[in-house]
Amino acid sequence: MNNAAPSPSDDGRTLMDDPAPSPEKRPRMASETPLIREYWAILLRQKWVVAGIVALALLAGLALTLMATPQYSSSARIEISRQQQ
Repeated sequence: MNNAAPSPSDDGRTLMDDPAPSPEKRPRMASETPLIREYWAILLRQKWVVAGIVALALLAGLALTLMATPQYSSSARIEISRQQQ
C-alpha cells in the first residue's frame, strides 16, 4: 500500500502546460533591466553595509599607503656661478 503523495510531475503535465503567471507575480527575465529606483531602494536599505565597506576600503588603502616603502627618490643640484664684471 503506497500512501505517498504523487509528485507534481506524475499528473502528466509538463512545464509548458502551466498557465503563464500574471505580470506582477512572474519573475523578472534576464533581458529586462531593473529600474534605477530598485537599485536606489536596495542601497537605502543596506546603507550601513555600504558605508562600512567604503570605510574599510578607505582605511585599508590608507594603511597600505602609510606602510609602503617609497619606490622613487630624487635629488636636485643647483649650481650658481658668479658673473664676472
